[in-house]
Amino acid sequence: MNRPAAISLVLVCACGARTELAGTHAANGKDASAGDGGCQDEIIATDPDGATALALDGDAVFWGTTDGFVRARDASGTTTTLASEGQTIDSIAVDATNVYYAITGSVKRVSRAGGQVADLAANVGEPFALAVSDSPELASPAVYYVDYGAGIAAGSVSAIAIGSGKTEPIVAGLDTPGGMAVDADYVYVASAFADVDGLTYQGPLFRIAKNGLARSTLASNLHQPSSVVTYDGRVYYVEQVDASSALHGGVRSVPVAGGATKIEMTTDGYLPLDVAVDASGVYATVFSQEKGALERAGAAGAPVEVASTPGVQYGLVRTSATAIYWTIQWTGAPPADGASVRKVCK
Repeated sequence: MNRPAAISLVLVCACGARTELAGTHAANGKDASAGDGGCQDEIIATDPDGATALALDGDAVFWGTTDGFVRARDASGTTTTLASEGQTIDSIAVDATNVYYAITGSVKRVSRAGGQVADLAANVGEPFALAVSDSPELASPAVYYVDYGAGIAAGSVSAIAIGSGKTEPIVAGLDTPGGMAVDADYVYVASAFADVDGLTYQGPLFRIAKNGLARSTLASNLHQPSSVVTYDGRVYYVEQVDASSALHGGVRSVPVAGGATKIEMTTDGYLPLDVAVDASGVYATVFSQEKGALERAGAAGAPVEVASTPGVQYGLVRTSATAIYWTIQWTGAPPADGASVRKVCK
């Protein structure tokens, strides 16, 4: 369950500077075998059915797979399987000691060293977009999550105290929620529609105090929102399409306190799925019927291709100080190199 589900595209030609790659080299020309002692482009994982969830702690990588494995690779390159669920891992978050992951109906916890898996919360529907942050209401570090829900305006956001398992609701009444981010004071969540406290909202991006009491709308009339992140005083979000065409999605941003919307990247001809932002730039995973691609925002929001792989769908993207990581999925044959999680140096 990758939320939101992608729409189908006809075969189209894309704009912007793009370099077709086989998924084994970076656009900067560095080869995976480069032995300069620094960052190296490389395949992180070759899961047979692809990867569906991703989190980083520096250059330690944590991911989940379509066939239900939770895995980690430390900075030395050692890979460990931490848990096996028998169903798709929908989201992963980490702190200094634990890995938290979501499957249908549950949010679970396992030590970063592996061992016994514990239920952090059960009967939670379709959880995704996990994030670890403090909760003033729970007086505890907590795992925040979006529950996609079942039915119209059945989605919600809640926090689970890591120590006690107590759950604190943040907001309900979301229809087709697409993504969530959490900072020190607020939760930011986007959905296609919302019915909250008797008021209706079309395509809102909400900023909600962690106690759930204060709420403002940073953007409205969003079209298929699918990812939300915060960086340096701004909230970045993906719109998979725009008001006029399914071929004109991209990444937008707005100040965390509200203000004018900025177009960060336009992904003409490609459907954007996820976004990551850091000091080096804005990155998005996109796909078409031809290929999956990783793109960086260039001048005036034009996409610059970083990597691509024919016949697959790129999924989530995360960044560290030195590299960009992303997940790869497929419904037919896997890519020639079998990569399910990949890394390319900045």
